[in-house]
Amino acid sequence: MLALITAHVSAERAWAQGIAAFSASWPRLQPRMAVPFDTGEKLTFDVRFGAIKVGTGRMEVVGMQDVRGREAWHTRFTVKGGIPFYKVNDRMESWIDTRTFESLQFLQDLQEGRRDKERFYEIYPDLATYSEKGEVEHAPSVADPLDDAAFLYFVRTIRSRWERRTSSIATSGPIAIRFRSACCERKPSRCLPARIRRS
Repeated sequence: MLALITAHVSAERAWAQGIAAFSASWPRLQPRMAVPFDTGEKLTFDVRFGAIKVGTGRMEVVGMQDVRGREAWHTRFTVKGGIPFYKVNDRMESWIDTRTFESLQFLQDLQEGRRDKERFYEIYPDLATYSEKGEVEHAPSVADPLDDAAFLYFVRTIRSRWERRTSSIATSGPIAIRFRSACCERKPSRCLPARIRRS
């Protein structure tokens, strides 16, 4: 009898482990998402204050990289410029899963005026958590996460008009801003981690 119970528990444990392994490998089994951009794309635009050009922005798809066993687009977004006595040199890099379009890593390097801050996030969509280097480990996140820069690319994948709804899920530190698409083909929910700027 004891042997039968032990065998049953072992079978249940093996089943649970199999489901967990399948869930972890599921993103790699999906086809790569069709998107209107590809490796090597570079976009340049002017940054203006009214009619005055105050800087230049660039968006580029640097290439593809492996992030924790998942294929990811590596994108870079930079803004350089400013006005007298206040210069801006911002850089944001994203690693976006090519199949689920979820953020996996996010680098934010902001140089604005006298402020110079760099942050690096590891994002775990399957666990709905994120870690910030030197700050937090596996803090609660949301399903289908998108970072600031990745969201700009996500908008380009939407073929019809969309509406935006926001909701804060944290009282301090990074917050999540949730966006829902009104696309007729699907209605995904995405989140844009951001940081509250305090005066």
